[in-house]
Amino acid sequence: MARDLDGGEIPGAVVMIDDKAPGGHYDELIAMKGIAFVVRNAACSGVWGDHLMASDAHELAYAEALHESNYPAVRVSADGEVLKDGLDAARSYWQVYANAIEEIKGTAEQIAPQGRGLDEVDFKS
Repeated sequence: MARDLDGGEIPGAVVMIDDKAPGGHYDELIAMKGIAFVVRNAACSGVWGDHLMASDAHELAYAEALHESNYPAVRVSADGEVLKDGLDAARSYWQVYANAIEEIKGTAEQIAPQGRGLDEVDFKS
């Protein structure tokens, strides 16, 4: 079950887990157009760190993340200054994330006829 950051269910969201994905399917994800999604990709030791991606079907946002976290990580320099590029990426991620969640919920509402859950919809017809 897909959940938002507040623990609420995201109706209509599809959950995919691929622990064997080479490169986290990064190239395929950023090539998707017109589809809203949120992704948390885990690190590949020595190659890349954890990161978050969100698309609201119009805009894609990417941010580094703390290990196994749904929150963006922001780098801090040795003198304690928060690095602006990471802060900008985190802000962009949160905006696109919020829009993506609304897009996913809206799409689910359009697909499921009133009074029926998604598990009752025949997607083949």
